[in-house]
Amino acid sequence: MQQDGSYQQRVARARQLLGTVRHAAIATVNANGSPHNSPVFSTWDADLNFYWASGPATQHSQNIARDPRVFVVLFDSMQQGGGLYMQGRAAELGGTGLEGALKIINANRQKWGRQPVTPSDYSGDSPQRLYKATRQATWVNVTERSASGGIVREHRREVAPHDLLQ
Repeated sequence: MQQDGSYQQRVARARQLLGTVRHAAIATVNANGSPHNSPVFSTWDADLNFYWASGPATQHSQNIARDPRVFVVLFDSMQQGGGLYMQGRAAELGGTGLEGALKIINANRQKWGRQPVTPSDYSGDSPQRLYKATRQATWVNVTERSASGGIVREHRREVAPHDLLQ
């Protein structure tokens, strides 16, 4: 058996994805316990906490209001594969949490050539709210393949944020 990319290669690929992929899949828990998954335009901070805007009436926002557990996946299925997996807890942001998050979001929006946003974009009568998923753990997968190239086993390896955000 051969490894399909070492741990260091997978971390490097996850780092590349953090620099290029803007949509993450956010999995939440429905009231009946079934999973719900939503792709969202997102950004993150130096601790790998994810931020995104959504309407409070969307299914994933309602799920977060009831049960904060989330699982986030960042991947690019069209290129070299690989991904970053994160388990955390999410909440709608308001007040000082909203203002702090907007500093991070606007710094990234500027890098992406987008207009800055303000607290009024996510409060009051605005149809959008800002959410934050606080990271509890992050992983990359390291794959083992047979001599013929088939996947034999995947090992999930935990990775620290400082390894990803160098």
